Amino acid sequence: MQTTASTGGQVEATAIMTTEVNGITFDTDPGARLTIDASVSGLHSGDFFFWVQDSKVNGGYGGHLTNPLSFDPGQP
Repeated sequence: MQTTASTGGQVEATAIMTTEVNGITFDTDPGARLTIDASVSGLHSGDFFFWVQDSKVNGGYGGHLTNPLSFDPGQP
């Protein structure tokens, strides 16, 4: 995985997918909004996202995910 970070609060990661699992780790300020935008071959889709929260896929959320996807904290 190739990763480039900017000073504007943005991280850009590029990966050529194989059979390996790729991921990215970063830190942000407590209470900050997190927005993720993903594309595969230029296609943007909410189908590219999933996460595990409280041992549930997508934290138990049953709706359709958008792309970009924004996480707003309940509290800092």
